[in-house]
Amino acid sequence: MQVVGDSFVGGLITMSQNIAGITTTTGLPANGSLTDTADQLRTAWELVLGSDDGGRISRPTHLSRRWNLEQTLCIRLFQAFNQQQPHALLARLPAISGLRTLAAAARTAKVAEEHVRQFEAAVDSLDAVIEGIGGSKSDLDTILSRHVDHSRARIEHTAKQQIFRGMSKLFGARAAASVVSVFIFPSADPEFCDELAVHGFHKLIRLRPELPLLLGVRETMHPDNELDQVVLQTLRGDEIPDNGYATALDSFTTIDLQNIELRNEHGRLLYVLKPQHDELPTERDLFFASIERRSEPRVVREGHLRARSAFVANTPSADVLFDVYVHNDLWKQVEPEFVMLRTGNPAIPDLSAHSLDRLDLVESMQRLEATPSAIANNVYPKHAAMLRHVYSQMNWSDDAFRVYRCAIRYPVVGLWYSIQFALPT
Repeated sequence: MQVVGDSFVGGLITMSQNIAGITTTTGLPANGSLTDTADQLRTAWELVLGSDDGGRISRPTHLSRRWNLEQTLCIRLFQAFNQQQPHALLARLPAISGLRTLAAAARTAKVAEEHVRQFEAAVDSLDAVIEGIGGSKSDLDTILSRHVDHSRARIEHTAKQQIFRGMSKLFGARAAASVVSVFIFPSADPEFCDELAVHGFHKLIRLRPELPLLLGVRETMHPDNELDQVVLQTLRGDEIPDNGYATALDSFTTIDLQNIELRNEHGRLLYVLKPQHDELPTERDLFFASIERRSEPRVVREGHLRARSAFVANTPSADVLFDVYVHNDLWKQVEPEFVMLRTGNPAIPDLSAHSLDRLDLVESMQRLEATPSAIANNVYPKHAAMLRHVYSQMNWSDDAFRVYRCAIRYPVVGLWYSIQFALPT
């Protein structure tokens, strides 16, 4: 297996893992109390709107005009209280300060005092719930999101986007897309499969070009400080190599390969983009290919129950296209599982540390035809052309593979995204 990290990572990678015990926090709101709080707020809302001297308020614009409130707040309030599901109502509500602003405006508008106090009591109940879980409405929204599909997707998208933006500034680099294509095909050894990985960046930009940028790591047998010129020549060629090392695909690379250096540190070969102190940052493409022979067994072996391909997001990317192509002569009756892990480790069977290591995010995998037209997408416009390039060099036909795609918006730096096949016996 080649574990791909943004551009490429081959060989074994070891990662420290902390397995945290699970603690149960008492005092968190049960579903019943959340439902009760939502019902209390809804009842108080109806009373407040219905006791205005001008008649019942039924539209956000009327509420804004009569009570002198910001229209955006009024719109959000109506959107929330129009939700039939209690959890959806709470998720749509503005912050506590917005609800208290409404109560103050109701009192100024001479709404019946008992109704205003009832609304304030309902807001106090919600505030107590929020304080009990850490004092942030966004934390409550996260808890509620498991009950409300649209809220979950929105919350996860916003969180991942914030991570992408923050990590881009901290790391000093980002890409419009990380593109990973892994091809699994029969090996000359009938008991094993070979694996070809094409991986790299579309529109990579170095926000801090004075810093070196690690592109990938590969295990090597060369002694320290003794770089094999064959490896360097392989890197700067356009033919897919068969020596276990990586080559840049010149036809799809716009970075000057002379700026990539190899460093041999304690048996690990580092591929590094050199620092350039006076460089004005520009967007560049960079793609590599490498083949690992006998990477996976065809059937179950002792200690090896699954075949797996993994992508690790090491450099912030707005999108990732992670495709695994499986030759039609392999695992015909097997459909893969898409697994996200916090601390994956290829040295551990099935690439999973423990069952609690898995992440439950709104991501998915789809099966596609492995043809250039089916693979084409807007994330990387040259994707289909790259596929044709690989097929041509490997003498493959369009119908030789089936493909499984994970298209992820804002992949989280450090997470392991893996596609795993249960091997037949």
